[in-house]
Amino acid sequence: MLINNRYQVIRPLGEGGFGHAYLAEDTQMPSRRKCVIKQLKPITTSPEIYQVVQDRFQREAAILEQLGENHSQIPRLYAYFSEAQKFYLVQEWIEGETLEDTSVPLPESTVINIVDSLLPVLAFIHNRGIIHRDLKPENIILRSDTKQPVLIDFGAVRETMGTVMNSQNHPTSSIVIGTPGYMSAEQAAGRPIPSSDLYSLGLTAIYLLTGQVPQSLQSNPQTGELVWQHAAEHVSPALRGVLDRAVQSHPRDRYTTAPEMLHALSTVSASPNSLSPTILPPADAFPPQSPASAPYSASAPASPPVPAESELQTMAVAATPATHQQSANTVVTGNSINSLLSNPADNSSRPWFRKLTPLTIGLAVIWIGGGAIALGMYISQRSTDTSIQPAVSSSRSESTITSQDSAQDPDAQAPDDEDAQTITDETQAVPTDDEPVSKPVPPVDDTPEPPPLIEIPMQEPVVLSAPGQQQIDIHSQPSFASAAPSYGVNGDFVIATARTEPGPEGVWFKVRFDSGVEGWVPETVVRSRIGEKPAPPVDDGQPRDIDTVPKYTELLGSNGERINVRSGPSTSADSPHYGIAGDPVQILGNARGPQGYDWYRVAFESGAEGWVREDLILLP
Repeated sequence: MLINNRYQVIRPLGEGGFGHAYLAEDTQMPSRRKCVIKQLKPITTSPEIYQVVQDRFQREAAILEQLGENHSQIPRLYAYFSEAQKFYLVQEWIEGETLEDTSVPLPESTVINIVDSLLPVLAFIHNRGIIHRDLKPENIILRSDTKQPVLIDFGAVRETMGTVMNSQNHPTSSIVIGTPGYMSAEQAAGRPIPSSDLYSLGLTAIYLLTGQVPQSLQSNPQTGELVWQHAAEHVSPALRGVLDRAVQSHPRDRYTTAPEMLHALSTVSASPNSLSPTILPPADAFPPQSPASAPYSASAPASPPVPAESELQTMAVAATPATHQQSANTVVTGNSINSLLSNPADNSSRPWFRKLTPLTIGLAVIWIGGGAIALGMYISQRSTDTSIQPAVSSSRSESTITSQDSAQDPDAQAPDDEDAQTITDETQAVPTDDEPVSKPVPPVDDTPEPPPLIEIPMQEPVVLSAPGQQQIDIHSQPSFASAAPSYGVNGDFVIATARTEPGPEGVWFKVRFDSGVEGWVPETVVRSRIGEKPAPPVDDGQPRDIDTVPKYTELLGSNGERINVRSGPSTSADSPHYGIAGDPVQILGNARGPQGYDWYRVAFESGAEGWVREDLILLP
């Protein structure tokens, strides 16, 4: 079979609810490289649905191209096209085998390497607002040459094929992407978040370690958590702890982001019970260390055992020349000390301290003591001399000025004892030996803690806007210090589901994307909220006369800003595709929206059509 007069099918790879996958050769490439052809068919073929599906398919294909071009563990997209109401993706063929085809259970070290290699891939796609939604052993391929895991079969394209019209005549997805057993509860409800992929990865790792598929695992009847540890008793406690947290049923109990899970995994190899046990020598291999010995270092070599005193051997040492007997670097060994002690009458070889008599020792003590007393009296006398300025004073205090004036005036009276004591207390920096050093007590902070931020529920369509920024961080909490696992772009239409009261970092909005991703953004990047839009014109409720509107114009916005194109004249309508500020468009018609604003039905050069609000289009 030849597809698109170019791709020669070699063999089928699989079949799903929305189409087929084939291994094919590109006959128009000199190398006739192999590729994967995914043939996708929409769930319905009505003209209005087909147009929406086509627009969404183009958008998802552009995302796949971006991901594959920027990460080696995601297949590259070679081409995409539609033919006979079917859609096709042409992707890179990965030589290797899936984890589903691998013999399990795998060694713990192998599973750690696989998870450790996949978490950066998930961080990469999550940071771009993409959730895989179908992570399982079947969708992970180990390359034949490097054994590097590659993530395949993203779920967003398949979800596009399930587009239908709801009761309000708005396009919506009729299916939930994912595989039972590997799919989290919030994903099964159609609200996937980044930690949904971490849940699936955790269950994949458990399958690789135990050989048991998730459907065969029991759950705790009280908590609903999976019970799997009994099948992984051979796995280190550290790794079991990491995976157990990843597969918790509620997202708040899991890792929030892939980097957080990767950090936890990095500690597994450092755990004392992880991987292979450390084999230690028997206890009697080394002598006990004294308490004063240096602490044990894992990287330092063990010290050789010290022989007992009886094992020391006497060695003959050549006599030292007389000219070097006074050297300060003379080394006295244990044997030479023993020889000196055994011959006390030999004064020529005795050290100087053994030649001292009790009389000379007593005289030396008296001389040293008398000198210490004299020195102490001298220091005490100097300390009461007020003509000396304090050495540690950092400024000219009143006491210093008084002392200087007294030195210039011989008739001036010396300060009394109380004043002298005050000067000493103010200027003395170092306490005496018998006086304890008092540490300064830090001041008590009586500032009350700021009240917790209050979430105010709401349901309001808003648009993200941050001129000059390529992307807008979506934070996990209403704070700049929190993690930002995903991001949006200028012009994204989202639903604000909650906001905070004004706090130290201003007002924050909790927003939800069409993909189900939720997070927090500051109010500085939210515009077009209800009440802040330009006031609608006051007239008879009819839109502007279409004859006064130019037939050709362009979209308005900041440079590179994305403008959502709606399926109907309302911000609540679905946004199947988007344009870029500056894109030329043709105006086909207009209508008055439910909130009093004019909407214009426009057509792009690609043939895509949709509705754009009046303030996002250039009009006279």
